[in-house]
Amino acid sequence: MKNFALFLLVATLAVPALAQTRDGKQVKLNPNEQRLQQQVAPPAGSKITYHNGTILWNAPTVYIVYYGSFSTTTNDIAVINNFASKIGGTGQYNVNSTYNDKNNNFIKNQLAFNSTKNTYQDNYSLGKNVPVNGVATIVQNAIAKANWPSSTNAVYFVFTSPDVTSPDFAGACGWHDWTTKITTGKLLAYSWVGEIAGCNGNEAIFHETNSPNNSLALDAALDTYMHELSEAATDPTGKGWFTSDGSENGDLCNFVYGTTFLATNGTHANVTLGAYSYLVQNIWENSGNGFCANTK
Repeated sequence: MKNFALFLLVATLAVPALAQTRDGKQVKLNPNEQRLQQQVAPPAGSKITYHNGTILWNAPTVYIVYYGSFSTTTNDIAVINNFASKIGGTGQYNVNSTYNDKNNNFIKNQLAFNSTKNTYQDNYSLGKNVPVNGVATIVQNAIAKANWPSSTNAVYFVFTSPDVTSPDFAGACGWHDWTTKITTGKLLAYSWVGEIAGCNGNEAIFHETNSPNNSLALDAALDTYMHELSEAATDPTGKGWFTSDGSENGDLCNFVYGTTFLATNGTHANVTLGAYSYLVQNIWENSGNGFCANTK
């Protein structure tokens, strides 16, 4: 989850998941992992350990549902699709290659994403107030209508536009979870990512009133996406990599950005992918004693 680390307790799971909130406190909700809107430094001697379960090591496929109304002014969908199609193979995602499973399979620096085949637009099928359990329903509908496969080597993301709200999401930037309710008999990983300006490092850390792609909410979503993507790869079903307090590799580096540069509009960024620049958080590298990194 991204910066706001909330604990989400799923009744059918023994291990609680994390979520992120604006005040940095851990909150019990219903999905598994959430990112909060506040930088929380990892405790000294943080130790992330493996819990003998699945990781998404073999170039997982990314699917994205765009739920709601996305801005044509900032070209939101194009900016998000560009990031999703190019982040695999970069130094940023390669930090996840320091994680392995019980068969010594290390996460590959590869992702599968096709902006035409792997995206679906949902025009408020559940309205503008979406409960936590509604996100799985949105994914289930997209799988059926877009004819996507139900794959255990995939992460299904739901990006919601800024006008989509829910009391269940209060203070959170995003979260990831897993369930067999989308497709019976298959434990699928999925994630919610909100376009929420308060989750943006340009605003929270650098005190800027703009961001690389001229939308604090849009750039916040990509920052959160990097957080949730990395956690879903290393802990897709609650038995992968996390610390004794449940923190995952995104939580340990929430709102930590490393070396930055100025984008063309004068705001801070730390990676350029194609025609767009982004500010995305570091991820905990599982080497030596561990540390936050944005390249490997």
